[in-house]
Amino acid sequence: MTFPLTDPSKEGNVVQHSAAQVINDPNCETRALQREFGWEAKTVVLGAGVMLALAFGALLPVLPQIEAALSRGPQDSFLIKQLFGIVGLSIVIGAPLAGFLVDRVGVRIIVTVAGLVICIAGTAGLYVNSLPVLVGSRMLLGIAAGAIDTTSVAIINTRLHGNERAKWNGTRIAVTLICSVIMQPTVGYIAQFGWRAPFAVYTLGLPLGLIGAFALKNERLPRECVAAIQKEARFRDWFPFRYALLALVLGIMTYLPVVYGPFLMRQRGVSSPVTISLVLMGTSTIGAVSSMLYGPFRRNLSIEGAFTFSLAWWGAGTLIAALTPTFTGAVIGLLVGFVGYGWVVPNLMTAVGESVALSQQGRAVGLVRTMHELAAPACIVLVEPVAKKFGPDSAIMISSILAIGMLAVFARKIALGKHVRA
Repeated sequence: MTFPLTDPSKEGNVVQHSAAQVINDPNCETRALQREFGWEAKTVVLGAGVMLALAFGALLPVLPQIEAALSRGPQDSFLIKQLFGIVGLSIVIGAPLAGFLVDRVGVRIIVTVAGLVICIAGTAGLYVNSLPVLVGSRMLLGIAAGAIDTTSVAIINTRLHGNERAKWNGTRIAVTLICSVIMQPTVGYIAQFGWRAPFAVYTLGLPLGLIGAFALKNERLPRECVAAIQKEARFRDWFPFRYALLALVLGIMTYLPVVYGPFLMRQRGVSSPVTISLVLMGTSTIGAVSSMLYGPFRRNLSIEGAFTFSLAWWGAGTLIAALTPTFTGAVIGLLVGFVGYGWVVPNLMTAVGESVALSQQGRAVGLVRTMHELAAPACIVLVEPVAKKFGPDSAIMISSILAIGMLAVFARKIALGKHVRA
């Protein structure tokens, strides 16, 4: 099938192009990657990492205070916990929604709306007294955070290529982890002024929305570069299903130590919240440093090579944590594992960016991101019966088995020469 498209070199003459020609047209790729990645785009990318960290963790230290202030019964106690849980489920809505829209309306509208929603919905706790309304505001916050996170990856994957794409995918995750490290003590200090005070941090969504509205360029692919794709390409023909499945497995693998790590430490004889929080800060710090190094090291590695590196560290670390009977051994294992954690999401998003056409980046990123977020509830549903029967170390062992199994798959691909360098 062919489509009439304007040839820019022939002043309006109409020529016939097939979808395959359009998808692989180097002129389209060159023109797309000439789009500016200026300070405003960089700010949105980094700001999205901050918003994601705030969406998940800004209220954790004050949940007991919120419960004391607003809870009126057992059902309210459940709703208090949903102030955290609803965010992850909402990101599953926001990520594919933004992925669908970004290829059609561009990045400016999504960033503007998402930033304003984060500001308005996120600060609801400053003046809302109804717990159900507060939970509803957190749902809107999660949708907006998922939308802006997906849009930031689309900005990276459509405006950069090669090592620069890898570098900024790594930097984005590093910012999220660094923000997570400094957020808990900061929020704890702010909470001294009352349980409502931490909600004020969500005003940071306002400047991000304003940058989207007045500074971010809404550059889109040339119409002739996407017309054939939109008409001819079928979802099953272009969507990287292998990366969607991989995202789910990687998500389960990495969420298990996050969920069961504190219980593992308690099993090893340490239940102090302060000590556990220090260990979690240490793992986040190592993950952030590793993410920052992803770009430079990716220059000499294929996608499969980078996965092999990260899975080897994760598999070894979680194996140590699961088998070592001491608290020190468990901590060392988790710290070793998080060296590999820092490469997991950046490499996944870079792989998606290299596997689809530029006009399909938003939808591909949004759906793969959704599968990764679905791993959080999935890992609990699937593994909790095992963890209850055999202990939290069994959940960590399952994470290690998944990593070692995937490591074998990627190592085999490299051995057979079925890998591509950036």
